[in-house]
Amino acid sequence: ANKMASFLSTGNLVSSTGLDQMQISGYTIVAERLNFLRFLSHFRSVHRGQFFTTMRTTAVRKLLPDQWGFLCCVHTPDGGPCGLLSHMTSAVTIRADDVSSNQADKVLGALVNTFGARTAFTTTTTKSSKGSKNSNEMVPVVMDGIPRLALAASKLEEAAMYLRERKCAGTILEDLEVATITTSESAYPGLFLHTQAARMSRPVLNLQTQKNRADWAYGAAVPYDWCHRNHGGQTDCYWAQLYARRDRSAGTSKHYCQYDPLFRHESVST
Repeated sequence: ANKMASFLSTGNLVSSTGLDQMQISGYTIVAERLNFLRFLSHFRSVHRGQFFTTMRTTAVRKLLPDQWGFLCCVHTPDGGPCGLLSHMTSAVTIRADDVSSNQADKVLGALVNTFGARTAFTTTTTKSSKGSKNSNEMVPVVMDGIPRLALAASKLEEAAMYLRERKCAGTILEDLEVATITTSESAYPGLFLHTQAARMSRPVLNLQTQKNRADWAYGAAVPYDWCHRNHGGQTDCYWAQLYARRDRSAGTSKHYCQYDPLFRHESVST
């Protein structure tokens, strides 16, 4: 109990083994109350780790594709912590609750009943009349890192859109994260579903539904998937709020950041 109290008050890890951590200090910070925005920013900040401040590589400081829209690309300090200390955008929320197994099984049952998903992952090959081989390719349905079903690759995007429409209608989990990787985009295609806690989400408008219902976008769906992807000139979804691209502090500087001459501000121009 004393060691835990010391850890929370000082941010220093006291251990004879080091617990196989890359740093032993800097785990906590003091929430400064210089002003309200400064105080608020402490609780919206994300730090990669003090260990990376001494590294010469810049890869860890870059804003990766799966973080775009979730971490603000404007609000980061200059100097050593640049890129390491980031802040969540204004509309981002953290999913804090796990779902029950019954709710997760309901999602898998919808795939089995509607799209004929199988419980065994197999690839069948049939012969046509001319002797050529036609492979009915199957891709895995992975939920929370565990392969659960096998789905026909031709029904992959249709099944993903079906789950998103059910989310918008409120008939299945609102917190369900749906991400698809097709066979043309990666060597590991499949339908990836996530229901666990500690996930960042931001609101978007799903334009594929009849009433452009509100939906939630997650990190796994951004690099490969439906968010801002064009299909014949049509966009699957769009930002629910334009200012939500930045965090609360950066959003107060200008209404349209593309008019700012600074390079980091121009990088988020539309």
